Amino acid sequence: MSKIEKSVKIVAWIELAFTVLQISTGIYALVVVSQTITDSKRGTPMKPGDPKLMVNYMAIVAIKLVYLAILFFISEILLACFLLRAVYHKRLNDLRIWIIVAMVYASLYMTDFVSTLHVMSLFENISVTLGIFIKIPLLVLVYKYYNQLSVHGENLVEE
Repeated sequence: MSKIEKSVKIVAWIELAFTVLQISTGIYALVVVSQTITDSKRGTPMKPGDPKLMVNYMAIVAIKLVYLAILFFISEILLACFLLRAVYHKRLNDLRIWIIVAMVYASLYMTDFVSTLHVMSLFENISVTLGIFIKIPLLVLVYKYYNQLSVHGENLVEE
């Protein structure tokens, strides 16, 4: 097993663990925001213009965004599993597909990273910062590993 292959496997497992952690954090945020809505519903009915009503609307929007984030993280887990399978079986086609899809994910993370720099400090949104420092090196490692496999002529025959 080459040094690059070991590195790819290690970083891919780290990314998978980090993504599972992000999903659990998203579920926790979902529970907290849902609790905000149920707490504000107790008591008197709210009228338009009531600040509590605006909190409810913002909480509903936050819940929808958290659901979207959880779906995004689930797709990242599937992508990480796809990468691990491709690395263990040394499939060039699967690695090529992963590189293309991972470039889209990396561009989304870079866009989020740049927008985070404009709005808040990096420590307030640590998920984006760690995502950048895991996904970009993983993308580079997989690209190098793909080039190494294609130079050695491994898996040139379609399965």
